[in-house]
This record gives sequence, structure tokens and C-alpha cells, in this order.
Amino acid sequence: MNTKDRTKKKVAIIVAVLALFVTTMTGTFAYVDYSQHKSNEFSGSSPKYEARLVEDFNEVTDWKYGDCPVTKKISVANLGQAPEYGDVYIRIQLKEYMEIGALTYIQTTERYMIDTTGEYVIYPDENSVRAAVATGGKYAGHGYTYLTDAVTGKTGYFIKTQDHDPNGQMGKYVVTSATVGDPVAVISSGPQQRAASTNHEGGSSAECDYAIHSWKTGSDLETREYISWQLNTNAIITVTQWLDPAGPYKGAPVGKWIIDDTNDDGWVYWGRALQTESSTALFMESVSLLKQPEGSFYYVIHTDMQAVSLDELVSGDAQWGDIGQKIAGI
Repeated sequence: MNTKDRTKKKVAIIVAVLALFVTTMTGTFAYVDYSQHKSNEFSGSSPKYEARLVEDFNEVTDWKYGDCPVTKKISVANLGQAPEYGDVYIRIQLKEYMEIGALTYIQTTERYMIDTTGEYVIYPDENSVRAAVATGGKYAGHGYTYLTDAVTGKTGYFIKTQDHDPNGQMGKYVVTSATVGDPVAVISSGPQQRAASTNHEGGSSAECDYAIHSWKTGSDLETREYISWQLNTNAIITVTQWLDPAGPYKGAPVGKWIIDDTNDDGWVYWGRALQTESSTALFMESVSLLKQPEGSFYYVIHTDMQAVSLDELVSGDAQWGDIGQKIAGI
């Protein structure tokens, strides 16, 4: 293969991004998809190749801890039509970035009455609160202030506590506002600030430098404290399982995703040629929030895909090593 042909058939990359970020201090989240589906077509001496990274999601606008998992489906399709187009071999690599801007709460300098359910005692108008604090009223002799509880958004006249009040010791400072601090990267091994752009029209981007999700045991990124992935486990095996001479696969091509648990490069391989007019099984199905971050946060799953032809694997130009050779049945 000459240099010109090899260049034409070099690995093509498609990028999809899932971004989740806080929009208010009360835990309301906007879920925005910045995915860019880019068709990568490359040709050699004969067939052409057409592979596309496909992602599907359900948009939500108030994502918080306790919600159902958010749909995030990842698969790959070969939309080329035979005989003009050929089969392709696929691998994907997932990368992550997360940052949290800590919240600093601004509180009142005085405590305000709460009831036995933990709710602030709030009167809707000044006439009613004046009656409550007047002689003979429920809170006779107490002061009051017009406030908004920034945590719940409730507004009205709050009753100031006094010594020896019923529930007086349970009186609580009211959070009136909050400021968001500078975002701090959660993953220590990756970039310490998020990419300025999520435009993937032109191949690789700054997000390609995000921390690689390794599949080795014990190599989880710090994001696992907050985020979990729901994978299509019925269609996934590990390289260790795949190569096990006593197992069912014995390193032969297989219609499953093969995650490389033997090193830290994070690659996941589709275990056989992806024929024209066909798709892989889903790899990822959804994501869940395991723990509410204490502040404003931004989270990204970045997916790189490589699609190569058979002669790239045969020649070794794809640099997939023994795994590529076995998937190709060589």
C-alpha cells in the first residue's frame, strides 16, 4: 500500500458529546446534546467505507438525584450499500470531564421560626403577620422580616425566634442567596478546565484530551462518585473473557462489544466486521446521577470512534495489534 492510499484509508474519527450542567442553585438541570454525527468516508484501491457513530437520548430539563436514568444510547452503523461500499471494523473510546463550582450560601444573621415539620413559619401578607405578633397573637412580641428562602423559593414574612420559644432552639438561619465559586475539575488525571468549544465539524477537538475511561479493574475515574453508566451488558464481554482458551469465544470474531480490560487505553471493539447496511448492538443505554454534587456542575461524556478497512488491519496500519488481527479472523 503506498503512502497516498494509506492516508486515504487512515482512521476516521466521529465525536458525540453528552453535557449535563446546573442551571439553578436549587438543583434544576438543563440537559443539552452537542452531538455531531459526522459521516466518515474513505477509499482505497476499490471499495469505499461509510461508518457513523449513532447516539440517542431523551432530553430532560430538571435532572437530579433520584430521577430515572437518562437515556444515552451509543452504537455504530455502516450505512454504505453493497457492492459499492465495503465492511468496516469499529472501535470506540470514551472520555470524561466533570467540574463542580462550590456554592457559598448567604444567610441571615438571625434565626427564624420553623414548625414541627421543619418548614419555616411564613405569613403571606403584612396584615396577617402583624396579627400574629400582636398582643394575644400566636407569636406575640416577636419580630418579623420579609424574606425569600432561596432553598425552597418560598417568600413571605418570617417570624424571628426568641429565647424559650416553642421550637425556639429549632429556629434556623434563612439562606437568602448563594454564589457559585470557580469550577474545579473533578478528575485529577485530565485537563483542569473544560474545552471552550463542542464543535466537532473538523475532526479532533480539545475534548479529545479529556481523561480516558479505562476498563481495568480499580482504575475508575473520580466521576464514578457522582455518575454511573448503564451498559448493554448482554452485548459486552472483556478481552480476558474473549481470549480465554477454556471459554466459549476463544479469540474468534464475535458479534459483541469487547472491552479491553488488559490495559489503560480504554478501547472497546466491535468483535467482527460491521457489514454494509447494518449496525452494532447498543454499547451504552443510559446514565444516572448517583449523588447530587454540592454546587453547580458540568459533566461530559466524549466518544471517539475509529473505523478501518480490512487491509488496514492486515497491514497493521490501524495499530490495533493482536486484537485487530483476531477480530479480522487473521
